[in-house]
Amino acid sequence: MLDDDEAVAIAVALTTAPVGTTTGARDTAVRALAKLAPALPTRLRDHLTAMQTATVPLNYEADRPGADPIVLATLAAACRDQEIITLGYRSRHGTGSDRRVEPHSLVAAHGRWYLIAYDTYADGWRTFRADRISHPDHTRHHFSPRDLPAPDPATFLAEHLAAAPYRYAARVTVQAPADVVQTHTGALPGRVEPLDANTCRVYVSDDSLDHMTQHLVALGTDFTLDTAPPELRQQLNNLAKRLAAAADDQRRRTGT
Repeated sequence: MLDDDEAVAIAVALTTAPVGTTTGARDTAVRALAKLAPALPTRLRDHLTAMQTATVPLNYEADRPGADPIVLATLAAACRDQEIITLGYRSRHGTGSDRRVEPHSLVAAHGRWYLIAYDTYADGWRTFRADRISHPDHTRHHFSPRDLPAPDPATFLAEHLAAAPYRYAARVTVQAPADVVQTHTGALPGRVEPLDANTCRVYVSDDSLDHMTQHLVALGTDFTLDTAPPELRQQLNNLAKRLAAAADDQRRRTGT
C-alpha cells in the first residue's frame, strides 16, 4: 500500500521515535518497526537495517515525563468526535482536580503534548499538559464547537505558555532572522519577534535553568540578554567558564 518514499518515511520516524513525548514510545516504536520490516521489499529492508544500525537516539529529554499513549488516543478521538469528556488533572504544584471539558485540539511542543479545551467547570478556555491528565472518560455527550480565541491552536498555546507564571523568564536579542530561528529551534509562534531582516527578539521561560540554558545554546548564533534573572546569567557564566576550561585543557595537552 505504500510507495518507497512513504515506507522509508514511516521507518525513519519509528527508528527516531522521540523519548519523553509518550510513555514507552521507544519500545512501542521498536515493536511496530519489527512488524513493518518483513513487509518491505528487500531493497528497502536493507536501507532500514542500515538506518537502525547507524542511528543512536539522544535521550536528553528522558527525564521528562511522557504522556500515556492511551490517554492521547482518547483525547484525540474526543477532539475529532466533538465529545465532552471528564478527566483528572494534576497541576504544576501537584494539586489534583476533576474537569469536564470540550476538547478542541492536541498540540505537540518541545517534547510535550498539550490538550486545548473549553473547561465547562471553569467556564473558560484552558490548556492541559497530557502527562498530567489521568482517567479521561467518554460522556457520550457532544457539543457544538466554540470559537477558539486565537488564530490557531499553536498560537493559543504559545500565548498561554508566555503568560504562565514560570519561575524564570528572559528576553534575548538574536543575531539571526526570525524565520530562521523559528525553524531552527521549533519555537512556538509568539515566542520569536522579528526586529529587522537580520535580528529578532526571543522570549524564553521555564521552571528549570538547565532547560533555559539548553534553549539559548540551541539558538546556534550570537545573542544578547535584554532581560534575564541573575540566576540565568550566573548559569551562563558558569557554562562559559567550563567550556573555556575544557578548551584550555585540550590546548595544554595537545599543544594546539
